[in-house]
Amino acid sequence: MSLRPARKTTLPSVPDPEGAPSSGDDEIEILEVTGVNETERPLDLVPPIEPVPVTDPGPEEDHAAEQQARARAERERDQQHDLWMRAQADLDNMKKRFEREAGSAG
Repeated sequence: MSLRPARKTTLPSVPDPEGAPSSGDDEIEILEVTGVNETERPLDLVPPIEPVPVTDPGPEEDHAAEQQARARAERERDQQHDLWMRAQADLDNMKKRFEREAGSAG
């Protein structure tokens, strides 16, 4: 919690009904309280966070992981290509069958 002075606010002087000049005591200093959150516990009660060591994989481990990822991607690519080739063959066979049926019906 910190207290910092805010800007000084001067209230407008209200003339004394009797016409006496007002004194300089009309200034009010306003202090703002900053950095207070009542929902949080004070820092001295919160246990410190222990850093977790970061293990950096070596070049061999990194290379092996990349090779495995590449092998998986290639297998998936081959499977998708095989499915596409089968769909193309089914489409070609269907077109030929329709042409045969259309020719024999007419």
